[in-house]
Amino acid sequence: MKKLALVLALILALAVMLVSCAKDDAEAPENNNEVVDNVNNNETPDVPETPDVPEASTSVLSAEELQAAVDKIYEKYPVPFMAGTIPAEMITADYYAYYTGLADDSKVNAVIVSESMIGSQAYSLVLLSVKDGEDAEAVATEMINGINQRKWMCVEADLIRTVVSGNTVMLVMIDSEMQIGIDGFVDAFVEAVGEVTFEATKN
Repeated sequence: MKKLALVLALILALAVMLVSCAKDDAEAPENNNEVVDNVNNNETPDVPETPDVPEASTSVLSAEELQAAVDKIYEKYPVPFMAGTIPAEMITADYYAYYTGLADDSKVNAVIVSESMIGSQAYSLVLLSVKDGEDAEAVATEMINGINQRKWMCVEADLIRTVVSGNTVMLVMIDSEMQIGIDGFVDAFVEAVGEVTFEATKN
C-alpha cells in the first residue's frame, strides 16, 4: 500500500512539472512579441537639420550693404575688444595698400575696413565688393599677398585669410596670441554673405 501511494505521489509531481513547463513555453512567444512590439513602437529620434547656407550672390554690394554684412559678422562672431569702422575718407590712394593690400581701387566697387580701436592689437577685417566683371579671386589673392601683416607698432598679425563669395571678398588677419580663431569669421561670413567659392591662407 505504501508503495502504491509513493508511486501515485511521484506521478502527481511529474504531472505538475509537465503542466508548468508547458505553460512557460506557451507564454514565451507572447513575451517575445511584446519586446518586438516595444522596439517597433519606439519613435525615431529627431535629427537636427543642417542650416541652409546662402548661395554665393552675383550682386555687387554697396558700402551700406557691406557695413550691414560686417555688423552681422560681429553679431555671429563677437570679438573681445572694441572694433570700429575706418572712415572712408581715411582710405585714400596713399593708404589703400595699407588697409586692403591692393595697389589701388580700380577693381573695387566699395570697401569697409574694421580694426581694433587699440593700436597695439593686430587685427583687421576688410570686406569689399569688386566691380562687375572683375575677377574676385584674383583680387583676393592680391590682397593676401599685398597686405602688410606688421603694419602695427610692435605687433604682427600672423594669422591671415581671404575668402570669396560671388563678387564679395573678405580679408581677416589677427595676432594668434589674441586667441581668436579665423574659422569663426569665415562661418559668420557665410551666414552674412553666402557660400565660400574661393579661399586663400598665408602663414
